[in-house]
Parts: sequence; C-alpha cells; structure tokens
Amino acid sequence: MSVQHPIFFQDGQTDWAQLVQPQIVKSLQALAQPASILAWRSHSLRSNFFWLAQAEAAGLPALPLRFELERELGVLGDWQWVQEIDDQVWVVSASQLAPALQNCAYLNLSSGTSASRTIAFPGWGHLRSNAIACAEFFRWDSSDLYWCTFPFYAHAHELFSKPRYLGAPILALQATEIETINQHLQDPDIRLHILTTPHIASAFLARHLAPRHPHQVCFELAGEYVAIGVVNRLRDQGFRTCISWGSAETTGVAIAVMEPRVAGCIGTPLPGYQLGTLTFQQEMNLHLEGEAIPPFLANDGQLRETLGRFTAKDLVVWDGNQLMFRGRSDRFLKFHGTYIDVALVEGWAKQVESVDNAFLALVEHAAQTQLVLFVQCVESKEWDGIRHHLAHEMLNQYGGIRLAVQIAPQLAHTPTGKLIRDPHLQLKHLES
Repeated sequence: MSVQHPIFFQDGQTDWAQLVQPQIVKSLQALAQPASILAWRSHSLRSNFFWLAQAEAAGLPALPLRFELERELGVLGDWQWVQEIDDQVWVVSASQLAPALQNCAYLNLSSGTSASRTIAFPGWGHLRSNAIACAEFFRWDSSDLYWCTFPFYAHAHELFSKPRYLGAPILALQATEIETINQHLQDPDIRLHILTTPHIASAFLARHLAPRHPHQVCFELAGEYVAIGVVNRLRDQGFRTCISWGSAETTGVAIAVMEPRVAGCIGTPLPGYQLGTLTFQQEMNLHLEGEAIPPFLANDGQLRETLGRFTAKDLVVWDGNQLMFRGRSDRFLKFHGTYIDVALVEGWAKQVESVDNAFLALVEHAAQTQLVLFVQCVESKEWDGIRHHLAHEMLNQYGGIRLAVQIAPQLAHTPTGKLIRDPHLQLKHLES
C-alpha cells in the first residue's frame, strides 16, 4: 500500500509517511501480541489519523472509539489493559479474539442501536476488494479527491484504505467545511468522491457544494436506510450516485433498495454477515466472500445465531426487493395488547419511491399513548396518498388499531446524518 498520497487537513497538508513516528512504532511493536489492539478515544481528525498511522506501521489492529475507553471496550467481551501510550490511548488485549485479529486492519463497531452491539474485523484483502469495486464503478484516477462525512470512530477504514488503494488524496475535513471543499472543486479537472449519508447528501451537500459541473461530484451513499428516491433525485441534479454496500457499518445498510435503477451497489459486506443461499445471492447480484464473524446464516428470513467467536442479536429479512437488518430490541412494539411488527409497518411507507425514510414509535401523552409513524417525503402532493396507503395496509394487518402518521419534508437527523428515532425530539423538530 502506498504511503505517499497527500492528506488535506483544515490547517494544512501532510502525507501518510510524515505521520509515522518511528519511536512510537517501535514501542508499539514491543507490546504487540496476537491479541493486541491499539485503542484510543477519537478526537481531532489529525490526531485520529496520527494514531491510525502508528497502528498500521506497528502492525496492530486499530480501534478508535467514540466515548471513554472503559465504556466502549466492553463490546470486546473479556479484555485487559496492556499499557497506556498517551492520554486516552492504550494497547489492550482480547485473547478470545486472537483468530479474528489475524490480518485485521481495523475493528469496526456498530453504532449501538441494536439489542447487542456488533463488531467486524475487516482485513487488508477485504478493504482492497472494496476499493477496487469502488474504483471500477466510478472510474477513478489519481486526481480524484476522497472525502468521508461519517464520524472517524465509525468509518476510519474508509478514510484511509480506499483512497490509498486507489491512489487518491484524502480530504480530512468535517462535513461543515464546505468553503474548503468548494475551493478544491474550482478546478474543473478535479472530481470529488464523497462517502456520506442520504440525508447529508440531499439536504446539505447537494445544496451547498459548488462544483463547476455536477459530474465532478460522486456520492457513495451508506447508512441505516438508503431510499431509491434520494438516489434518483441526486442523479436528476447531475451528480453521480450509487448505494455502497461494503462501506456500511457493521450492521449493514439496514434497508437498501436493490432495484436495477440503482445499478451501483458496490463492494461486499464487511465480514460480519454470511448471507445464505445461492438464490439469495443471485437475486441480489452480490458476491459475498470471506469468513463471517460472527458466522451468521440467513435462513427463511430469520437470522440464526451459530457457534462462533462473537455473536449479536439482529434480524435479517429479504423480501425480494429490500434487505433489512434490525436489532431485536425494536422488532416489535406492544400497543393495546398487540405486538406491532416495526419493520413491516415502516416498510409500507418505504415502498413509496418518494419516501426517503420512516420510523415507527410509541408516543406517550398525558391522556393516551399513540402509535405514530414518522415519514420523510419531500413531495407534499403525495402525502394524502401515502396516508391512504398506510391506513389500508394497517386495516388489513391489524384491524381497528389506529396509526397516526406524521409526514414532513425533512425529519430531524444528527449532525452526521443519522435519523433521530426519538419521537419527542422529532415532534419538537416538526413544531419548530
């Protein structure tokens, strides 16, 4: 892997080789064992890249974390401190994960929204295959810039593996640093490849990026839900757009529409899911390879836990059009004595192409509790039809149970583009 590709920070430019500190690398190598991991609490982008570079040079898997180390490292199961390297930077050991850590580049944690958190161990070969798939789809060359708006602790592997395998400079910038991004786009020969969420792409970047021509910008969309309506609207604006598979978090793209119109679900899932039968693979037109950790099997729509080094509790559903990953903690909502299938009800809304996202929740008021489906749809002329469609499906499935529907052009999202599934925060957002 080349180490000469530049990294552009807000305060200047460097490259991978300049980040590596031989003395730190030497001390890390002295601590390296088959189960060693370099873990640190994510801070500035420059600091994160610095420690990522030291981990790679020392041959240690990297594990940037969002919160305090003690809080986050519980996902590893049994683990031990080895040595503190710097403030909030440690070498730790997890002996039971030693087989999974062989040739592991980076430990990728889920966001924690599932009933139990999941973890994947992408190796260099997997990252390289995803990079090649990405390059082939977008016809990259060495002048293309690469930018990722996801948090570093969730997608560090994207921030260094793809651009370096593809020979592309990295823009290590926050999603809000649009002026700097636009300065790069003033060169008509520059193309910018952006890994981002559908919400940030459509609601923010598409409005504020100022390329000489939209084809300079390539959106690679990943996240908990990627709607075909968002893909098509971005393409209608002239942006090159596809749904990324291999870039998604450990729990995968929660619902990725695999219709031919998308024509660009690139890459393979991170090792973490081994998805079932030949029919399943043929229908999805995906090549799934490598050992799955945890070794899940999809069988008749139900995810079965098998004996393995690591387990998690998710549901996988494939209905011929949509692939769904859901944590068991929110598979069903109990309402008036009836268990409501969350994925089913949300799926009724997501069948509508103009619907960008939806989530089901119980909203407690002083006098009553409501079952509410929050729907994001920019086409207000379709709102009445969506409500009628939902009422019809609800009547057929659950009889007289009333579903309240809140539709808005934009639902509330986190700064990193993740849908906020707190109904009270959404109601406050809709009232503002």
